Amino acid sequence: MVVYVSPAELNGGILQFSTSIARETKALTDCRLFLPDVVEESLYRDIADCVVPYVKAKTLKGNSKEILCVAEQIMSLLPDVVIFTEDSILMQQLNKILNQNAVRTAMVVHDVQHHPYRKMGARRILVDVLRRRMTRKTIKCTDKIILLSANSEEAFRKEYGAKNTVVFRLPAHVPETVPQKPPEIGDEEKNFFLFFGRIDKYKGIDTLCRAYSALAEDLKAKTRLIIAGKGQLSEEESRLIQSECRITSIIRFITDSEMVWLFQNAVSVIMPYTEASQSGVLPIAYKFGKPVVVSNLRGLTENVIEEKTGYVFRSVEELSEILRRFNSADFSVSETAISEYYQKNFLWKNNLEVLLKLLCVRIRNES
Repeated sequence: MVVYVSPAELNGGILQFSTSIARETKALTDCRLFLPDVVEESLYRDIADCVVPYVKAKTLKGNSKEILCVAEQIMSLLPDVVIFTEDSILMQQLNKILNQNAVRTAMVVHDVQHHPYRKMGARRILVDVLRRRMTRKTIKCTDKIILLSANSEEAFRKEYGAKNTVVFRLPAHVPETVPQKPPEIGDEEKNFFLFFGRIDKYKGIDTLCRAYSALAEDLKAKTRLIIAGKGQLSEEESRLIQSECRITSIIRFITDSEMVWLFQNAVSVIMPYTEASQSGVLPIAYKFGKPVVVSNLRGLTENVIEEKTGYVFRSVEELSEILRRFNSADFSVSETAISEYYQKNFLWKNNLEVLLKLLCVRIRNES
């Protein structure tokens, strides 16, 4: 049996990753997913039979009764391995207890360094410092550290001197749902450039807006730009968006149905980030057969074959030229190449089988 443990309380990337990996694991072997008891059941109803709600500790003390209770619940299941879906302080405390009781564990690290968030309060900085200190000890008492890209693995090994790492390429999280157009989008807005994801300081939205605004008016009339995601724009980003009538911004939580509609109707998905360990948006774009345009960051470019699955830019001018090419005769990206790349690198079943075998988990019906 595989046990997954997630600290995520809200419907965000970590919770989606946790429920997706448990959902896919069910087809391969027995599993359980421990989630905080405040998570809405509607977010995991289809796998409710393998979800174990737990009371999340409200303290950073590693010997709190809540943490000890969860550890006892996990150990009672006699798991082959326990996989923590995030490297939070709580998850690392649980890892220590389980290791002391001879339980094999692995831990997913999503970001080696925290992103340069727009809002990074003193408490968040302190918690991050404590987490990084704990990580140096956790490396020695866990079987594997799971990174989500070759870029992250290289950075983690350099930062911590770790050798017990493995790469699990992050597959696409695409729920089965009926597509629904966001109400902010008019009937004429189809075949658009799309920025999708959390809005924050490191996402490079100002670069994207400047590059798009530099296009000729006839090109902008053919292909509008949609920026969709929850977060907060800077004053400069807001000004750039407001000054360009062909940019539509949807700055709020995007439902699953709306997300599917946006990817289905996009010409290309743009990732103008200034920093990236890897991207969960990129495999979603590929799953829908959409080419990507990414900034020149290893965490992004390692999954782009230039002029086959997407383009890489290094300046505002290069990005603007790439956007122009989408409406020109020399556009060369292939939907077939995108599909082949996705099938080879981002299938949940294939990637999970490799990971679980590395963790010595027997796959059901394995020949």
